This record gives sequence, structure tokens and C-alpha cells, in this order.
Amino acid sequence: MTTRLDYRVDDESMGGMLRWNAQHRGEHPAIVCGERSLSYEALNARANQLANALSARGVSEGNRVAVFLPNCVEFVEIYCAAAKTGFVVTPINYMLTPNEIRYVLDDSGATALIYATEKQDLIDASGAAEAGVIRRELLLAVGSPDGYEGALRGTDASEPMGSSHPDGLFYLGYTSGTTGAPKGCLQLHSAFVNLFKRALLLYNTNSSQTMLIPGPLFHEAPVLLTLAQLFYGGTVVALPRFSPDGALNAIESHRCTIIGFAVPAMLDPINSLDAPHDVSSLSAIICGGAPLLDRTIEATLGRFPKTTLHEFYGATELGLMTSIVHTHSSKRRTAGTPAPGVNVVILDDQDRPLPPGKVGQIFVSPIMMEGYHNRPEQTAEDTREFGGVRWFTLGDLGFLDSDGSLFLVDRKKHMIVSGGENVYPIEVEAVLSEHPAIREISVIGLPDARWGEAVTAVIVPVAEPPSIQELRSFAADRLAAYKIPKRVIAVRDLPRSASGKVLKHVLRAKHEKQGYQDEECF
Repeated sequence: MTTRLDYRVDDESMGGMLRWNAQHRGEHPAIVCGERSLSYEALNARANQLANALSARGVSEGNRVAVFLPNCVEFVEIYCAAAKTGFVVTPINYMLTPNEIRYVLDDSGATALIYATEKQDLIDASGAAEAGVIRRELLLAVGSPDGYEGALRGTDASEPMGSSHPDGLFYLGYTSGTTGAPKGCLQLHSAFVNLFKRALLLYNTNSSQTMLIPGPLFHEAPVLLTLAQLFYGGTVVALPRFSPDGALNAIESHRCTIIGFAVPAMLDPINSLDAPHDVSSLSAIICGGAPLLDRTIEATLGRFPKTTLHEFYGATELGLMTSIVHTHSSKRRTAGTPAPGVNVVILDDQDRPLPPGKVGQIFVSPIMMEGYHNRPEQTAEDTREFGGVRWFTLGDLGFLDSDGSLFLVDRKKHMIVSGGENVYPIEVEAVLSEHPAIREISVIGLPDARWGEAVTAVIVPVAEPPSIQELRSFAADRLAAYKIPKRVIAVRDLPRSASGKVLKHVLRAKHEKQGYQDEECF
């Protein structure tokens, strides 16, 4: 008979390591979020209860369980339950509107939805409870005594009868596509475990570390680092909601040793705080989501002089691709060198490798995801096979220097990265172009010290340009807040090519050095 004592410390599964940690590090804190904290023993027991409760309601291996939550211990419990039984976690961005939520539910084919009671009105408006979408007994509200907790209450906490498989699906994360419609990235258990090992080599995630997670757990990078830390038996401190004071207070009170995945829009306000905090425990900061500006690097190194500042280039499709450790004398404007086990090649338009210094399309191997959900043509279009290896591209352009450092030249297909969130102009344009005061519109990203890039609408008005407040009200019910333009610029006409396409690079070049501030309209 198999018992929990039979699990080895080198068990390759996430579920196996959680069981092992519960057995050998039972009272050690696993997850802290706000006022709540769970030990490894308690986390394992509650994950088992959730897994058994969902199984009793008909959720089986491969079924999608959508999650619409802010950072909370329940979010981590859901990932751990999936690691035990093989259902597929499908996180939904907590800032989406009802129509956007419904799109993810329909496209993923979600069987269950776990959501926060504070968002009940959005869930109702999404139609999630309609016949043929999700059965009511699988709509579990966190914060309701009869919802999530009601499902766990009285449920057996023993190990689930089923089990996950390394080659089984674990995660279906949505990222925007070139048409603006989100694309689901299918990922296996084994892909996550391989990335845990990469994180161990890069960031020394281990049982002695306490990692602060300031970012949302509906994004893959914070999830990856959270699960890597739990895989190796350390402690995770997740902020319920980011604030500069909250981050520094958490570091001080919990003696955090690593900040896991801070976007530049988080580092800048942290660096600007004058209030003293004891951050002597901090040894590393991991940053990504948008390129670090030189002034942010210098300010961070000045604020945390004894801390190693890591920056990485990554994506849902490929995981952690390249990494660099910043110092006062390190290279600037580079995404770093390939992470352990990662290969990067630059190809020309005929898929021929380019020498150092030549700009081309960036291809990476190995590929973390299995493919885009329901989009085999898109997967095939972005994949190449040569040398017996599968390579994948995000469409980004860049070059490698003679030392193997990667430099990004342009983001894929005009994508805007604002505050760590991906925004695709065509989606914003489709909504705002319906405003009666707008004749033509092109949405671009302009450099911004706070957001990395500020979503900017360049419009040709019919007569008087609408105010930015008017545009925000117009789009509020159809676009998530981070997608709504922070700036509006009125022009007489838009630059176009001979074929009639708007030349976005011309617009960016013209306006990026103007030093516009948020909420300006010209």
C-alpha cells in the first residue's frame, strides 16, 4: 500500500512534492496573503479537499476550471489541487469586463468557475450561469459560506483517488493575439516543473527563501515563481493588492528574501518612497513584463544596494527565455543571455540564421506550451523545425551581439506593454472607432516612466475632439481599465502607406519625444 512516506524528495510531480513537503515540512509556512497563512500541512489538506469536492461534482482530468480571483490563499489552493488531480487551471484576468470573461469561458470550454463574491455582478452579467455554460453547482464563490468553503466543508482531506500525469495538461493561460482576441496557451505539468528547475538555477528558489509576490496570480510569471517556491519548500508572501508601502511593509514584517516578478511600474513607486523600512533581509529582485529603463535600474540599485537585480524576457508561450543581472556597469537595453536550457536564434525572412548584430525575427527553443488552444493554424505559423528541434517565435524582432546577449528591437505586431499588461491596439481601436466624434483612430504605445508604455489614441476627430474622460466612459463597459487610453492626441490625418495601412511607426516616432502626461488631450 502506498503511503505519503513513499514519496521521494526528488519526485518529479508538483503534487508529489506538495505531499512530501506536507510530510516533512508540515508546520513550515507555505503561503501568506494578507491576514491569512497556511502551513504546508494545511495547504495540502485543503488542496485535497478541493480536489475531492470538484471530483464529486463531476470535474475530471483535463476539464477546465476557470478562476476569477484576486490574490488570495484560495488561488494557490486551486493550483495545488490541479497538481493532484489533473484538471486544468484557466485563470481570468481580474480586470476584465463581462464580455471578456464570457469569451474566455466559452473559448476554454470551462467546466467550473471559482470567483470572488465581490465580482458577483460581473459574473451575472457574463451569463456564466446560463444553461449550457457552467452548471450552478460548479459556480463556487470565494467569500460565500455556501460557495467555495461550503464545497470544502466536510469533504475528505485524504489524497485524491486520481492523479495528474507529467504529460497531462495543467494550465490554460490566455494572452492577446494579433487580432486582439485572447489566445489560450496549453501547458503541461512537466513544462512547469522544467521551469521550476530553471528558476532554481537563476534565482536560487529553495526552502530557506521567503518570496514576496507583488503581482497578480492570474498572470503566469507570478504563478510560476509561486509554485516554484512551493515546489522547493519555501514560503510565499502574496500581496492581496500591490501598493509600494504594502510591498515594503511585507518585506520588513516577513523578512522576505526575494521579490518575485515586479514590473517596472511597481519598482518606480517603491524607489520613490521616503519612509524608512528594514529591507536588510532582501537579497534578490526579479523583474520583467517590460524593459527596465536606465533610471529605474540605477534607482533600484541605489535603494537596495545589497540586492541582486534580475531582469528577464519571457512569455506565456515560452516561459523564461533570457536573463540578465544588472549592476551599475552592466550592459543596458539588453534582454540578457539565454536562460539555462534555452536556445535563441535570429532568422531572416527566409528562415536563415543571421550573424551577430543583424536584426531578424527571434526564435526560441524549447517551447513551453503545447500550442494555442483551438488555433492549430496560428501555432503552425509561429513554429519552425530545423536541426531536429522545434522553434517558436512571438514575432518580436531583435539581434544577438557577439557575447550572445539579446537586444529587442520592436514588440510583436505593435503590441503595447503597459504596467506589465499586454494591450493590442486593434481591440481598443475597434471599440473607440464607434464613438460618433471620431473619424479615424490609431492606437499606439508611447514611452512612460510609470507604465513603461502608455496606451495612446491618435484620433482624427469629426469636429471637436472628445475629452479623455468622455472616451473612458464610452469604453468602460467594453474594455478592461488597463486597455483604455491614458492619452488622446488629435491630428488632421493619419500617415498611411501606399496600400492605405496606417504607419504606426511613423506616429510613434513623431510623438514619443513630446513628453506628454497622462490624461492629456490635444
